[in-house]
Amino acid sequence: MADMNNRMRQNRARKTSNKEKFKGRNRPLDFKKSIGRKLPKVTVSPAVLTEIKEKIRDTIKKERRQHMLVLALVLMLIVGLYYIII
Repeated sequence: MADMNNRMRQNRARKTSNKEKFKGRNRPLDFKKSIGRKLPKVTVSPAVLTEIKEKIRDTIKKERRQHMLVLALVLMLIVGLYYIII
């Protein structure tokens, strides 16, 4: 029992969070600095914005239809093969 307690204490002391390297000011990461460049702000008129949104919606609808068609064909193929085998 004492051996188990000693092992637990030693394992707790060996944790990474207890090492001096990871405490206080010794951390090498500083998330406060921003190194990346900022993107320029783009202004778009409301009419152009609605056109862009409609194009995006149309492409999403087309992709959705294609996925549903492929799914239906695959399901019909699986069901057909199931009935042919049985």
